[in-house]
Amino acid sequence: NPPAKYEAEGSTIINIKLSKSNLYGYRGTVVALAEKSSTWKQLFGLTQYYKNEKFNLRGTYNFGRGTYARYETNYVYYPNEQTSWEGVMDRFDTNNSQNSYVFSIDYTPDTTWTVNAGLNGYYGPKTYGIYEVPTVIYDKNHVQESSYFTTNDHQRSTKTNNLYLQVTKKLNSRWSINWSSYFTDNHSTNDQNVLTALRFKGEEPTYTRFIS
Repeated sequence: NPPAKYEAEGSTIINIKLSKSNLYGYRGTVVALAEKSSTWKQLFGLTQYYKNEKFNLRGTYNFGRGTYARYETNYVYYPNEQTSWEGVMDRFDTNNSQNSYVFSIDYTPDTTWTVNAGLNGYYGPKTYGIYEVPTVIYDKNHVQESSYFTTNDHQRSTKTNNLYLQVTKKLNSRWSINWSSYFTDNHSTNDQNVLTALRFKGEEPTYTRFIS
């Protein structure tokens, strides 16, 4: 099969670790991006930092939206039957609310104690699209003898949260005690309505339907 072309979906990467800053005080950054390839995509990001002698606070929120395309052409040849199957699978998914966030806090009350805590996650309430996939079957002379057409009307949602807490006690220059805890929560749905129209040589046209 020829290689497929994909456009990635998602406004940020989950489970990233923000780098520590040695500067005291407050800093903030704002990012706004727009991209036009075969479809439009936009991204807005806000990052805030605050640090003093004991606390280091960091937070990032990204909001993305757009339509994401995947292009694929399939070709399969069966030498025994001397037939070839050719199909086009161009898929478009739209997600107009991609929300990702990373929050963390470091607390150092003295030179022997360090407490780290954080939350990161992603929420995409609705990704939807309709895939239309035509497939044609040709004989050895490349004359069409059969075909089928599949339509996939689908919608999915994703929600992920990751929480962590880590406490470190330094006993001396060689030894320390470390305690850590992690919690992950994932929720997702994927609804599909798949309809296939079959037109095979020597048979009456038929239809199949799959709903999940």
